Amino acid sequence: MVKKIVKKAGEKKMKKIAKSNKKVARKTVAAKKVTVKKVVKKKVKTVSKASPKQVSSGVSKPKDFNDQDYKFLEMLTLISQGSRCLRAQIACIVVKRGKVLYQHTNDPLALYDCRVIGCIRDDRKCKHGSEREICYGLCAEQYVVAHCAKAGLSLHNSTAYVTSHPCRICECLLTEAGVKKVVYIKGYPDILPKFDVFKDYGVKMLKCEKKIICSKEKSRSSI
Repeated sequence: MVKKIVKKAGEKKMKKIAKSNKKVARKTVAAKKVTVKKVVKKKVKTVSKASPKQVSSGVSKPKDFNDQDYKFLEMLTLISQGSRCLRAQIACIVVKRGKVLYQHTNDPLALYDCRVIGCIRDDRKCKHGSEREICYGLCAEQYVVAHCAKAGLSLHNSTAYVTSHPCRICECLLTEAGVKKVVYIKGYPDILPKFDVFKDYGVKMLKCEKKIICSKEKSRSSI
């Protein structure tokens, strides 16, 4: 009789232990599920924060530039100082397979030197970036496209280095000529983000945030 009582008591204890073990197991499983959910949420948040790579972005990182880019930008800065325009010193260099196809500055036509006859846009008090059609000169990009056409040089798959972001006319000209990459130093006032020609046609844009110092300025600073 005593043995039976002891046996029943032992069985009750075993059942209690089994129930408690089940509860602990359930709690640990639930806790694991919660931690997994938290980790997944964190991963989703970090993925959503990552910005997509832009084809035609106005802001570029230093890693987007190579040594050749900086070399031509330095060359561009030096060339722009020879511009005959009274309002802005702009230059354009078109490069293909590492070789310069053509380079030019924003100048008036030879017979209408602004330094002699004055600036018609200044006389009419035109705002920067407006009423370009009354100017006696051409943009640096327009000179480059015109002279390459004369010489029978194709701009297909070339890179254009420009002091300022091209105006709307030059955007269209460079795009139609087949330029695939445009590197510039500063912006231009008439840019309309709603109709971004370069972005819509897949032309890669790079803006240089780094200050470009030409070799002449480097030599002066070292003296």
